[in-house]
Amino acid sequence: MSGVRIEHWWVGLVVAGVAVFSAGGVAKEHSLVAVGLGLLLFGIGEWMNHPRQEHIAHGMGGRWKVWGHPRRPTFMGNAFSVVGCLLLLAGAVRVAISLFQ
Repeated sequence: MSGVRIEHWWVGLVVAGVAVFSAGGVAKEHSLVAVGLGLLLFGIGEWMNHPRQEHIAHGMGGRWKVWGHPRRPTFMGNAFSVVGCLLLLAGAVRVAISLFQ
């Protein structure tokens, strides 16, 4: 677990989305399929919005290569995120309604 970095949380959403989507498909539960697909699409959208970026910094007696994953929104990344949120919300509402019936 020491290799897992919290800065890559969107990869966790993709993995969780695939797991929930697969479980919902096997169980033939459409609400869980929607939740899993929503998680998957939101994770992909945020992955697109957090590209690896590098730059050279000068100072402290030399040049340094600095890299990271700051958020840089794109149209497609935001579209995936919005559709993912809508599917996640719709699936969660359907799950909640089925629990209380």
